[in-house]
Amino acid sequence: MMDHFERVLETWNSVGDPNKYGYTNWTLEEPYWDPFWFEKWDMMGLKAKMIGLKKGMFLLSIVYVLVVYLGPKIMKNREPIILPKTLAGWNFFIAGISILGLYRSAFDYLKIWIHGGHYEALCLK
Repeated sequence: MMDHFERVLETWNSVGDPNKYGYTNWTLEEPYWDPFWFEKWDMMGLKAKMIGLKKGMFLLSIVYVLVVYLGPKIMKNREPIILPKTLAGWNFFIAGISILGLYRSAFDYLKIWIHGGHYEALCLK
């Protein structure tokens, strides 16, 4: 068991090795923003946790497939649920997340675009 875990970690850690896969990881030399607390994490700890979640993710996938295929059959002859306030709240939430994503990525993307052009912004980075 531990042997398998060590091999998985070795594979994940060697992704940036140019001799193994032919590319290297890149970093932005001068970031325009400081990461929030939730953007900082221990990558090795995260990888170890993800390995431990295999069974849970498999069960969650089974539940998802059941809901997607059985849900419409169960709800076929029922009255539709009208939730205008809930849908409006959901739309505002998604819009806020999109604006946050734009804010977090636009400055760095523009820096790459200005200094390296279209090819470097879309193909290399």
